[in-house]
Amino acid sequence: MLNKIRVVCALLCVVAVPMLQNTAAHAHVLITDETNSMGAVLHITPDDDPIAGSSSHIFFDIQDDRYQNASYEANLAIVDQRGDRSDVDTDISGSYVSARYTFAAQGVYKLELTVRRGNASEIFTVNQRVSRGTSGDETSPAVRHGWAEALIVLSATGVGVLAVVWLSRLRRVVESSQ
Repeated sequence: MLNKIRVVCALLCVVAVPMLQNTAAHAHVLITDETNSMGAVLHITPDDDPIAGSSSHIFFDIQDDRYQNASYEANLAIVDQRGDRSDVDTDISGSYVSARYTFAAQGVYKLELTVRRGNASEIFTVNQRVSRGTSGDETSPAVRHGWAEALIVLSATGVGVLAVVWLSRLRRVVESSQ
């Protein structure tokens, strides 16, 4: 009986450990300009999954050698779901363009970066989903974590089995000592 319990506990540990590990995604997005002649890598903190109501740092890395040490202007506009447009201040360092922005609520936002060098301008457009944080006027439903609930049930069952085994062995020890 004790070997069966050990096997069950070992299996629970093997299943539970991978579920408890944090596996954050760090995916940068490559976007192209309107003419598909130039690309830029987009990264938004935290973990390319911004949180509504919290400040996010937005980075664009323009993938063109002409922008490495050149003088150019960069304008970032962010359009929310209602169509309200916000012009965001940008910082330029070589081919990097960065900005700070707080997404007001969950939803899909359109990010539009316009870079101008001389008479030439490039426009990069991407849609960014914000699915964490404040949800605006509506109250978000409670988040359910099925794996955590299952783990709690399995753990409680395991503790119950161990308690039954321990009590039965204790009873045998008491009976044999009399």
